[in-house]
Amino acid sequence: MGVASYPEEWAANSLGLMDAAWKVLNKAKADGGHKVYAASDAAEEKKADILEGSRDVKYLWERSAQISESSQNGVRDVVFEKAKGLGGTEDMMLRTKRLAEALGVPGLEAEVIRQAALVRDLGKLVLSEEVLNKPSALSPKELGEIRNHPQLGVEILKPIKIFKEMIPLVLHHHEKWNGTGYPFHLKGEKIPLGARIIAVADTYEALISDRPYRKAYPKEEALKIINQESGVSFDPVVVDEFMKIVSNPA
Repeated sequence: MGVASYPEEWAANSLGLMDAAWKVLNKAKADGGHKVYAASDAAEEKKADILEGSRDVKYLWERSAQISESSQNGVRDVVFEKAKGLGGTEDMMLRTKRLAEALGVPGLEAEVIRQAALVRDLGKLVLSEEVLNKPSALSPKELGEIRNHPQLGVEILKPIKIFKEMIPLVLHHHEKWNGTGYPFHLKGEKIPLGARIIAVADTYEALISDRPYRKAYPKEEALKIINQESGVSFDPVVVDEFMKIVSNPA
């Protein structure tokens, strides 16, 4: 038997989940049959690659394994500290939560979205500094590495149970409203609302911040870019509410 579950396996849809179960079923057969494997049993090679790529990730996983589920706040705090070094600012998190609440998301769910916004780029811990800080255009190979960071972030968070609700939001925060985003080219309302919210707040934060390859945009220009992408990259309803929030930051 092969077992796979969402969101532990970052499947885009039911067929993707079936594919994950099929792969682990084949592993059970290859190991002689008469076995029951979960998808995590087939992920040791991927885990080894991630551990090799980052001592920070190894530390997080080891800490998570050492403590009980009810005592994982310490691990959460360490994850948040690592995430802040990847561009998670208090202003960005506040805008994300306010946007969620303005769209009618209940308080506890809005807080999950706020925290997911902070850890959205955690997968970049595994990427090289050369790629992350490259001042010129990325090669196709390097661009592929960057676009893999949502899945890498999910792999980092999966062993830490308190992050379970955030996994779909981290995975899908680079999907686009018109279906041209990544990793699964989800379109429109098939993208989780929390991911659609984070996408707008994340892009705005990126635009108003200095990058190795460009200076920060003025806020007015950043908002113009966001508005131009309404209905293309972003959910128009989310963009409309975001414009109100940025215009009234109190």
